[in-house]
Amino acid sequence: MSVLKHIPSESFFDREKVSKFYVNKNRPILIGINLRNPANIGGLIRLGGNIGAQKVILINDNQKCNLKKVKQASANAYEIIETFFATTQDWEKLVPENYEIMAIETATSATNIYATKLPVNLALMVGSEVSGIPDSILTKCSRAIFIPTFGHTLSLNVVQAAAIASYEWLRQQSI
Repeated sequence: MSVLKHIPSESFFDREKVSKFYVNKNRPILIGINLRNPANIGGLIRLGGNIGAQKVILINDNQKCNLKKVKQASANAYEIIETFFATTQDWEKLVPENYEIMAIETATSATNIYATKLPVNLALMVGSEVSGIPDSILTKCSRAIFIPTFGHTLSLNVVQAAAIASYEWLRQQSI
């Protein structure tokens, strides 16, 4: 039996192979609306760095965030991934026209993520930790997907949900 031994991620992953993955593909966009927790905001930015996102768009009309805590939670991704702070009036200008905006939300007509073909040009949206994505913003999304849960807790943390959906997108693009 072989002995398992930790290898630092910088040594484990082949950066050249990772870079080549996006040669003929557009990178996904992550969008968060009304996120309040700096750990979730920073976590979404860090996820953007993990998946090689084109950008992260954070929509919020009212609330200021603790940028120091956001940067801390994002690790070094805040310095690498283009991050935009936008309002509900101007965020759509940041999404290229050829991208499909999909919501991760328990909404009418939402489809199971594992039964849904995700678009190549994907802008993935998650909503507030408390109230989800407002209906006025959901109407801007082409579709909604949900992630099935089977335990007693029926909702996921926004960053967990975005990570599951992002890696499902990556899996579908890799085939």
